[in-house]
Amino acid sequence: SVDLAKRSLELSKAHFEANHLRTENHRFVVMDVFSYFKYARRHEQQFELIIIDPPSFARNKKQTFSVQKDYHKLIQEARTLLSPQGTLIASTNASNMTVEQFRKEIEKGFAAQKHHYSKLQQLPSDFAVNKHDERSNYLKVFTIKVK
Repeated sequence: SVDLAKRSLELSKAHFEANHLRTENHRFVVMDVFSYFKYARRHEQQFELIIIDPPSFARNKKQTFSVQKDYHKLIQEARTLLSPQGTLIASTNASNMTVEQFRKEIEKGFAAQKHHYSKLQQLPSDFAVNKHDERSNYLKVFTIKVK
């Protein structure tokens, strides 16, 4: 788990514990994710599963990140660390982005690499969604299998 905010470290660990997830084979890293991608490539790390779930908007000393403009960069970088036949889970809760806009941003990140969507998840049925306001259905999660 990579997060720029140091305060997220203990919270992430607490989430794992609350969900009865084991942490002995898991690393919690406080670092900018783009810096981590470079670090992981230098150390020849590969992952069978990568979950991308950034905030809709973030700013650090060097750059500003927006899901609408920059999500494809996360996909591009993550692809370089994904093992052959790996799975990528792309998630956003950006209410200002439609499912189709999100899919286009993902496609931009994959470029010509072969992949297919195995699943799209949105808000569970117990969450109220206004049919007349697509922004109320804010959660979008794609599971993508690389070929």
